[in-house]
Parts: sequence; C-alpha cells; structure tokens
Amino acid sequence: MPKRNPEQLEDEALAWLVRSTSGAMSDGQARQLADWLAESPAHREAFASVRQLWEGLGDLQERPLLRAASNPTKNPPPVFHQTLRKPRLIGWAAAASLLLATALLIANPDFWQVWHARYHTEVGELQTVALADGSTVHLNALTTLDPRFSGNQRRIRLFDGEAEFIVSKDKSRPFVVEVDGYEITALGTDFVVKKHGQGLAVTMLESAVKVSAPPSPNFTPRVVKAGQRWSAHPSAVVDINPRTAAAWRHHRLIFESEPLANVLGEINRYRNGHVFLANPALAGLKVSGVFNSDRLDVLLNVINKTLPVKSVALAGRYVMLY
Repeated sequence: MPKRNPEQLEDEALAWLVRSTSGAMSDGQARQLADWLAESPAHREAFASVRQLWEGLGDLQERPLLRAASNPTKNPPPVFHQTLRKPRLIGWAAAASLLLATALLIANPDFWQVWHARYHTEVGELQTVALADGSTVHLNALTTLDPRFSGNQRRIRLFDGEAEFIVSKDKSRPFVVEVDGYEITALGTDFVVKKHGQGLAVTMLESAVKVSAPPSPNFTPRVVKAGQRWSAHPSAVVDINPRTAAAWRHHRLIFESEPLANVLGEINRYRNGHVFLANPALAGLKVSGVFNSDRLDVLLNVINKTLPVKSVALAGRYVMLY
C-alpha cells in the first residue's frame, strides 16, 4: 500500500471520525477502522489529533442556548461567533462532505437515471417549469425529476426533493408522479410531493390524488383530498392548512413543533455549506415559527436562543450543533 502524506492521513482520519461519531457505524466498519489504526503509528496519531480537536469543541466558550433565552432583554451575540481557524480544518470538512456524497452516490441504484434527469435544482434554487402538456411544476431546492410523456400517458419520476404540480386536465392521458415505488395519480389539479431521505409525503392543495403502490398487495390505495397530507412512513392522512403547504415557493419556511433533525434538513436545502447535528439525542427537539429561507441566520438564532444545544462554526460554512 503506498505511503500517504500527513494531509491524506488527516483527511482519512476525519472520515473515520465522522463515521464513528454518527451513531450508524456497522461492525464491519468498526473492524475496518481497527485495521486502519493498526497500519502505523502515523495513522493512530492522525486519528488521535482529529479526535482531540473534536472533543475540544465542548470546551469552546459557546453559551448553552437556553441561557440566552432566559435573558431576552440582553442583546444576544451572533449565533456562531467562534470560528476555528486551523487551515487543515477546511480540508477536513470538505473531505467529510465528499465522503458522504460519494457514499450516497454508490448506494443509489438510480444514480445514472438521476444524473440524466432533465430537471435539477441546486442549494437555495427554486425553478418553475412549463411542461409540454400545459402543466406547471414548481421545483423546490435540491430537487431532481424527469418527465416521461408519451401519446397515452404523462409520467414524471421524482428522484428527490419537493415539487408542486399544477396539472393541465387531459382525461385521455393520466398524470402520474412516480416516487419510491408509489404512483400518485392526479384526480384534480394542484398537489405537492416531497421526498427527503426515507420520508415521503403528498399534500393536496386542490381536488384530489390517488396514491397506489403497484404491484404491492399489502398497500391499499388511498385518495388524498384537498387540505390533507398523506405520509408513507408510517402511512397516515392528516389535515393541513393548504395556504402554508407550499410556502417555500414564497421563500417561507413554516414549522409547527417540527423535530430539529427535520429543520436542519430544510436549512441545508437552502444554505451553502452544511449544518451537522453532532449529538443524535438532540434530533427530536421541537422548533416552531415562520422564517425567510433567504435569511437563515434568523432561524439559526432562534435555535441558538431557545433550544438546549451549543453550536460552533467550522471554516465559516460548516456548523455543528452539539
């Protein structure tokens, strides 16, 4: 095996640190880490150095967020006022992000279809598309979809992200959105489909859609009506406010007792860099409010002032909550 230089070892050590602190490290990966550490003293020194930096985050002079919230009359300091300035940290953060992205691509069997999909949006980008049949699709940030129209059907494959579909009526050609093995067939005109990770939801703004999962015998097709939202995991239908369901189109993020992990997922949809949740025990903390997706500093301030977490900025763009 070729000898790695100190910078390569630091990058590898950071990648192993990210895995080992994620809470999702498998037994096989644990054995691989042990083998990596056993390769040489330099490997062990690099890992110890990175772990010491990580553990040192807790010693930074970052206030607990509830402490600030208990004194609302005092002007709070900036949300993330301490930045680590070690030059290698930028490389480490980039290496960790690259590792995560590579792993996701390898694990995704639809990689090439996603790569060749017709429509993609980037971080913070909203896009409106006029389809050939007269329908309109509004794409939220980090959304990938691919229309597949033919003479007798209108199908759209949603790979990831969120989109609002305003459907042009054509009884001779059903309008179907395919996502995660489900088929969402328009019975009306206006609905939103959101897929993020393992989560899938269909929100009906006008008329109705039918959700089916062919050829699954264990799934009973559901009709979702205006003012309702169907979620796949677990399968359930709840009432919603249609006026707020597509607020993202107007650069608004609305949370009602939303788990912190979900809120961070939305922040990362609109913010360059990444906000990491270093402590999985914080994932269920609740966040409520209406925020501007173009001013995420306000949302981060609310989290900083009202939840029992600490925060630190890494190289400006990367933020860890712990």
